[in-house]
Amino acid sequence: HTFLLAEQNRHGGSGRGRGGDPGPVLQVLLDQRRSPLLAFFVGRTRSFAWVVAAGRVDLLALPARRELNELLLPTLADMENPARPVEPGAAHRLGQVLLGPVVSHWREGSTLLIIPDDLLFGMPWSGLFLPRPADSAGAKVALDHGPVVEAPCLVSFGLEEAVPPGRIPVGRGSLLALGIDSADRGLPAAGSRALHHAESEARGVADLWSGGEAVLRVGREASWDQVAGSGLERFAVLHIATHAVAFQGLPTRSTIRFAGGEGAPQLTIPAVGKLVLNADLVYLSCCEASRRLSGASTGLMDFAGAFLQAGARSVIASTLRVDDEASRFLAERFYGHWLAGETKAVALRMAQQDVRAAGGRWEHPYFWAYYRLIGGSG
Repeated sequence: HTFLLAEQNRHGGSGRGRGGDPGPVLQVLLDQRRSPLLAFFVGRTRSFAWVVAAGRVDLLALPARRELNELLLPTLADMENPARPVEPGAAHRLGQVLLGPVVSHWREGSTLLIIPDDLLFGMPWSGLFLPRPADSAGAKVALDHGPVVEAPCLVSFGLEEAVPPGRIPVGRGSLLALGIDSADRGLPAAGSRALHHAESEARGVADLWSGGEAVLRVGREASWDQVAGSGLERFAVLHIATHAVAFQGLPTRSTIRFAGGEGAPQLTIPAVGKLVLNADLVYLSCCEASRRLSGASTGLMDFAGAFLQAGARSVIASTLRVDDEASRFLAERFYGHWLAGETKAVALRMAQQDVRAAGGRWEHPYFWAYYRLIGGSG
């Protein structure tokens, strides 16, 4: 964010709707853009959005942190509770503020890349309402318009482009699919929601995998010692369906829970960051796996970021506690679309649309909007 602001000011672009010469360094990045980018900075007294599209950067003012939080709270409270309908008035106001700056540049069906900040980490971007035209009474959410991908920081600017050299192409290489239901975890519930479909999800993903080895570990065969002993660096895709517990401010207590009794090794956020991976994708079908920890003393603020630091090119994870039946459905649909040749971004969008179209309570954004693709979209 500082780089964008410095380039914007240094080369004469400031204020709403001004582009200016972006400068030689930023120009290289602009030339690589195939779809719009929306970058945020949330500040106590001032906030901004940068829209990078059509070979230019536009800087726009946004509400300060407190006012932005007041806009967020009503809609997120509705979206996080599947028993509550989303109030359209508040949702449209929020969409106008957050997505309004980029919607005119976002071609339908193309991928929008977002760099969030502060309050905006963990946003259910695909479930946000798009600004409503004056002559339209219909409600359209971002999912209806196109895929959304998040980049954790500015240095990930070009991450959604072609797979870098040395990476394993989609559908090739090895898959490690892990699934642990509550009964097989050998750990107390500790307030966690019981899981009944995690193992069948892992089996379903392994059955769908084509073009390479599929290693399946479920139930008591999925202890951390056994998983680590499989040689994680050799897998192109890691799919993990189990409990995750996020403790605010305590990354060393926040764990992905594997099989085994009390005292068995579990995977903390710092431990994930120290792994060595070569994965094109880590899919975390776990509760709160992309929920950032406030007040953490480490730079690793969630499991998704830790897996990216460990070498994963992209991560799919949810901000909220998951409904494991809907999660199984979404995961199997995602792999079906991805292995059929779609990009990860498009495949996730199609899977979210499948969940939403299944009807009943799954129409609510709680069940599909909080799954986020972070990192490379290809």
